[in-house]
Amino acid sequence: MKIFSLTFLLLLLSSTLGWATEIREADYYKLKMIELVKEIKKTAVLQQPNFELVLNGGINIYVADSYVQNGETIVRDFLYSVDGVLLEGLNFGYEFRDDKKTNEKVRKNILAKLALPRQAGVPILNIDYCDELRNRSMATLLARKDNIINFSSDRGLESVPATLLSNKEVSSIQDISNFLAVFNPQRYSTKMQYLKALQKSNYDLLIIDAYYQGELLTAEDIASLKVKPNGKRRLVYSYLSVGEAEDYRYYWQSEYKKNPPPWLAAANEKWKGNYKVQYWHEEWKHILYEGEASYLQKILSAGFDGAFLDVIDSFYYFEALSA
Repeated sequence: MKIFSLTFLLLLLSSTLGWATEIREADYYKLKMIELVKEIKKTAVLQQPNFELVLNGGINIYVADSYVQNGETIVRDFLYSVDGVLLEGLNFGYEFRDDKKTNEKVRKNILAKLALPRQAGVPILNIDYCDELRNRSMATLLARKDNIINFSSDRGLESVPATLLSNKEVSSIQDISNFLAVFNPQRYSTKMQYLKALQKSNYDLLIIDAYYQGELLTAEDIASLKVKPNGKRRLVYSYLSVGEAEDYRYYWQSEYKKNPPPWLAAANEKWKGNYKVQYWHEEWKHILYEGEASYLQKILSAGFDGAFLDVIDSFYYFEALSA
């Protein structure tokens, strides 16, 4: 889809979202991502009023002057649907350079783009990719200085590192002191072993995949993770990729590679099995959050407290194609 042919759609989008603003064609893909996130939030809270969303990637979406008029209005309106923003490599591991300290100019630029979320009190989380103990210690100090909640891990996000116990009772992301992200629990040979590692951990927020080796975690599994070893409540979020399809998910069909659906775009060369999607397409929305068979419904039925929306930055890919 070429952006020079989107004039009518842009006018329609402006009217639909209720923004009294001129929308330039270059903003189309950011605004469609905003629309998608807002729809996911609205759908979720109808069933679970306290359901929260943390967004990963695409921090240009929060920059008010990236829109022609009323940019701050657009972003502030959007922030009602955003409970947290997650960064990767703010201090270490930026652009896949694991254990390498992120350039200070890059750090400052990233933080500057988050001015509006930070002013609005949206918690900022960060994953630093580093294995060396001294780097993990430095990452913690740097994040604390910037009032950011940090987690340091290997790139695979495969294990449950030890952490100090937080004595907090946690009912929302606003309460957390730390968090854990595990998306590839391949080090654990059984689901029970994996669940026990999570249960014994001291984190206030667990961000995990809703599946273990292709099996959807049950409501009983998730309930067992919501209590810290000290008996205090914590949160459990599920991973959900909104900007890419993954060929190991339940919705993937073998025919897609030879006969791709209209919403499927190019393969992600950095992550095998991942494919860019036209996230504004109705068929993709149906997979994500519309109806009883949707991914979001599975997450809600399992009792997760929220979702970690990944690949928000896929709008960059479509912007580049249309430039």
